[in-house]
Amino acid sequence: PNARVIACASQEATIQFWRLPSGEDSRMAGFGAKPRPLAWSPDSLFLACGGEPSIAVWSFVGEGPEGKRPLVLDCHRGPVAALAYASGGRLLASGARDGGVVVWKPRDHARPFRYAFMDEAPTQLVWTPSGELIGCDEAGGLVCWEATK
Repeated sequence: PNARVIACASQEATIQFWRLPSGEDSRMAGFGAKPRPLAWSPDSLFLACGGEPSIAVWSFVGEGPEGKRPLVLDCHRGPVAALAYASGGRLLASGARDGGVVVWKPRDHARPFRYAFMDEAPTQLVWTPSGELIGCDEAGGLVCWEATK
């Protein structure tokens, strides 16, 4: 979001990122599957990545994630297919192939804050400015939750 780091997943089950404008690059490895999706916190301090049932949240505070372990969020039974940070950056929503949707407060702890389920696997999660969470699924379904209350 601050246009200082660009990140993308690779076929080698890594995340490659580049720091701008210097062009320095780094790679985070150790994933069991191709990491997807990726979501930046609005303040650009944290990068969440899915693709497995767990979510890795990498800190870009200070010198960045190199040589450090991510915060791991475990709750889903299927691979994470959708991630979205709320505009304030305190809440992270994740949706998995099993239809489960979880809201986390990753800066406070690694336990889920809220749970919900969709009929099909979510393909997209979006936060509204007023704090509702909207989920779209593979069958074209749309669900809206008051996730922050």
